[in-house]
Amino acid sequence: MNSVKMSTATAAGNSLRRGQSGFSPAGSWKPTEEYRKRAGCVVFNETGDSVLLVNSRRHGAMTHTIPSGKVEGFDQSLEAAAVRETLEEAGVVCTVLGDLGWVKSHDKSGSPKATRVFYGRCDEVMDNWREERFRDRLWCTIPEAVALLGDERPFYQMAITMAHDVYVNTPECLDLLKASSSSFETTASICSSQN
Repeated sequence: MNSVKMSTATAAGNSLRRGQSGFSPAGSWKPTEEYRKRAGCVVFNETGDSVLLVNSRRHGAMTHTIPSGKVEGFDQSLEAAAVRETLEEAGVVCTVLGDLGWVKSHDKSGSPKATRVFYGRCDEVMDNWREERFRDRLWCTIPEAVALLGDERPFYQMAITMAHDVYVNTPECLDLLKASSSSFETTASICSSQN
């Protein structure tokens, strides 16, 4: 699994202080016991031109987020928790391809939480899933996803953009683009322009 390195994210991660929200790349910060640990995944379709969002259960149908949730005691790893949350919330089976790092935030009561964010590829979309009565899944372009996340989730916006930059430049994605499109250059330029 890849660990993504980012200069702007490093600066954001280095500025993390008690009581602040922020982003910290993998390996540069570790949450202390006071943090409630969560895991989430930025999931792309095979060619990387669409990303998965779900509507927020707490904040209503018009508020979107990436699939993420609490790390349970039975989860073997943060990565396993991210895969499980994606299946439960969106009905999408995914493969994790890389680790983006931690998003540090607080819940409504002010308690600190830290979400480990991974990125991955959609392997299967289920017709029925655990939270289908509460959530809708939405596949959208990168600019649409960034707009839907809004100002409330700037670190998820950054995670989607960073993950997309890495994902569309992997050999696997480039091979899929070549195989699935007779006009590879056009498709690749569309994916690249969504940065």
